[in-house]
Amino acid sequence: MILNRLSILLAERNLRATRVSVETGIARSTLSSLVNNDSKMIQIETINTLCEFLKIPPSDFFDYLPFDLVPKILLSDFIIDGVEYSGNSGLITDIYNFTAELFIQKKQNGNEKDIIEMDTHFINNPAKNPYGSEYEYFISFSKHSNEDLSKLKKLRKEIGPTFFTALEKSVKITLKEEIKKQIEKISEEAVNNHDLSNLDYFNSLADNFEVDVSLETS
Repeated sequence: MILNRLSILLAERNLRATRVSVETGIARSTLSSLVNNDSKMIQIETINTLCEFLKIPPSDFFDYLPFDLVPKILLSDFIIDGVEYSGNSGLITDIYNFTAELFIQKKQNGNEKDIIEMDTHFINNPAKNPYGSEYEYFISFSKHSNEDLSKLKKLRKEIGPTFFTALEKSVKITLKEEIKKQIEKISEEAVNNHDLSNLDYFNSLADNFEVDVSLETS
């Protein structure tokens, strides 16, 4: 598992991505993707330019783990149990409920070395969100067992904050993909039942559902 260290390198030098973009000619959008480790591919020329600008060797630009962390999520009891409309004001309330099981697979050379299981604590009301998330929906994954909690604590210490943040982001992406599948399934069932009243809403929800996640280690 490989991540770039650009966000750390810029913070250490008190540099902003905007200045780096101006001085290197690298697009601001490219730098944003790199800072957030959202890029699956980085051009050699971009790495070379940044290393020259930061005066570092390529080995200092990357962090490496000798294994991969692969999240798998199983959703169940997924329902949209409150869809209310009021005249021209449109949608008033939408309430989602589901349970999820998270399995974090630790793989090396394609082989599973260990697995951590976690359960959900689902919060869909931002006013009750104790984590300060700006997202409307927040999923906190907590221990399935004390053994799993011990494994997660050990993993967090082993991989450090950068990789742990990347793991949470990977869990978030995987969760969003699974939620989208469930919403599309509900939409398909509605079409099969000739109920088109909420079809536009379901389609919009599938494309725009936003959620934040946290992996609890306490």
